[in-house]
Amino acid sequence: MFVQQARGIQGLIEGGLSAPKTVARVNRQGSHRSIQSSYPWLKPIVLIALHTGMRRGEICGLQWFDLNFDRSLIHVRNTKNGKDRIIPMNRTVRQLLETQRVLRAKPRQNRDGSPKVPSTYVFPSPRTDKRLVEIKYSFARAVKDAKITDLRFHDLRHTAATRMGDAGADAFTLAAIFGWSDIRMAMRYTHAMADAKRRAVEAIARQHSATEVTDGRLAGEDACGPRTSDPVSVNDRVSKNALGANEGVHGSVKDDEECSYQFLRDASVTRQDRRALGSP
Repeated sequence: MFVQQARGIQGLIEGGLSAPKTVARVNRQGSHRSIQSSYPWLKPIVLIALHTGMRRGEICGLQWFDLNFDRSLIHVRNTKNGKDRIIPMNRTVRQLLETQRVLRAKPRQNRDGSPKVPSTYVFPSPRTDKRLVEIKYSFARAVKDAKITDLRFHDLRHTAATRMGDAGADAFTLAAIFGWSDIRMAMRYTHAMADAKRRAVEAIARQHSATEVTDGRLAGEDACGPRTSDPVSVNDRVSKNALGANEGVHGSVKDDEECSYQFLRDASVTRQDRRALGSP
């Protein structure tokens, strides 16, 4: 689902919002007239939503005093849950807002020729230059022109959360950016947190495996005898050989996991003694 939305959003940006299109409208007299329809004011709004996760109403109500270019911060007011929040600007968002500031600073005139007072809104209405009330129909028309199906403006918010989660944002960071009071909303997008939990349990498994290997080596030494490289085991061999030549049992350890013992008869035992004992 998110893959299809991502493709649709990319097609919307490259198609429905970029290239001017000619559409036909019917006026009240019934005559057709062709007009040039483009969406230069809608494209930055879509990109802001993709990079910040802001809701449609939050973007439409954004004013210039809400932007702090010195610290690259956006102060979001009049939110859905009634709590203000701060969203950092990334490079794309900052560039878009700076471009919008330059465009809105250009002198404009009213129909009567008087200078137009610049709007306090970042994305004002193209007609009234006041607060942008609704972009639902313009967005739907742009989606249709781009030949995209099943794409709503709110899907841009879901896409932004998914991308941030894939980039490694944790649940608390996402909740602060998107204004979710319930942390469970953010848990749906924290793919990186799931990977971190998996790495945590795998770390326990690796540590437990290392402990088992160490215990196995110690148990192997107890069962097979001391290592020949151990200085203590060399001393033990010297002391055992000093007790007598008839007690000549030597243990040779090939490795840490298997042992082979060789029992050697003493050279002092004569052939007659072996025959008396019934040995060949």
